[in-house]
Amino acid sequence: MSSVRTRRTAAASLTLVAALGLTACGTGFDTAVNQQYQAAVGADNREGDVEALHTLVVADEGPLEPVEQVEVSEAEGEEQETEAPEPEAADIGVVAVSLVNNGDDDAVLTGITAASVDGEQVEVTGPSRVRVPQGGLVRLGVDARTLFAVSPIDAGRYVELTFSFADGSTVVVDTPIVARGEQDVYESIIQSTEGRTSVDQDATGNADDADSEETTARPE
Repeated sequence: MSSVRTRRTAAASLTLVAALGLTACGTGFDTAVNQQYQAAVGADNREGDVEALHTLVVADEGPLEPVEQVEVSEAEGEEQETEAPEPEAADIGVVAVSLVNNGDDDAVLTGITAASVDGEQVEVTGPSRVRVPQGGLVRLGVDARTLFAVSPIDAGRYVELTFSFADGSTVVVDTPIVARGEQDVYESIIQSTEGRTSVDQDATGNADDADSEETTARPE
């Protein structure tokens, strides 16, 4: 009888150890690194030499909540609810992404395009060339030099973005669109309303020729 009880106790102990091991694996570093999407931080694509990490489109104005309208009938003195207006979609947003170049040479981003959403064409405008140094990281959307504006968009949905590079390679990311909100969660992301001026500035604040073919973003 005691030997049976001992075997059961040992089996229970092994089960507990295995469960703890699985829990540790599930919350460890590898899980965080390999996870392709987290709602709070954006979507990743790690398949090529240039990785796109924490990819988001930050909408300057999120969808407006429907406003309940109440109509008072003078004849009856009774309140009657009327149909609330449809929520308004955000019109424009900014691409926020960290580009990490693991290749052997510098990479040059030549543009970003967006797939249509529900049959509606989505436009992306921004600099024609952004250099990503070999072994470096460049963040888009943090200043006017790396501002890619996306329009029209609707916060709370997704848009497929394709990042194209001078060597012919592309990185495709199914990107969540998030509302900027009032909590300054995305305060580091430039607002699309700030726009691009006719003259770009380098990291020291010196003016560059507006006709310059390439924007050198500040590596992180």
